[in-house]
Amino acid sequence: MAYFKSSTITGGAQHEANLHLYIHQIWAGPTKNQSEPVRTSNPYSFGTIEINDWPIREGRNLGSNVVARAHGMHAQCGQNLSLWDFSFKIVFEDDSLNGSTLDVRGVWDASSAPFEWAIVGGTGKFTLAQGIVSGKTLSEDSNSRIIEVFINVFYRTIERSTTRMFM
Repeated sequence: MAYFKSSTITGGAQHEANLHLYIHQIWAGPTKNQSEPVRTSNPYSFGTIEINDWPIREGRNLGSNVVARAHGMHAQCGQNLSLWDFSFKIVFEDDSLNGSTLDVRGVWDASSAPFEWAIVGGTGKFTLAQGIVSGKTLSEDSNSRIIEVFINVFYRTIERSTTRMFM
């Protein structure tokens, strides 16, 4: 099995981080930050797909500092209710976490208030990340929504090597 190599991990401490941030979702108007390449006429818009590039801010105000962006997509997957399947990367842009990512997956029932999504991976500072993103809608109008999120993530510190694993 030349394609596989296993080794024991030595070192590499596990860490926990907690973040309190705000997603600004704008689906209409000149500053919209999502696009709808697939729209259906099914009940509850079943099958509709949205591509998103949402800013994630330190505060709930539009003028607050953007620390990350949520790049990905969500699809309406409920035939009898408004149920959205989310898959996106949180890509950090601020100085301390610049380039680090969290891979987020989950569903959101638009008719219920709180939600919880899984963190299923990460890169950079958040290598081997696992955790949850929980949140709720703070405000919504005909064009946009502000979502308050609490991120609880466990990750590992791994010494990066410049040599290749397989030789």
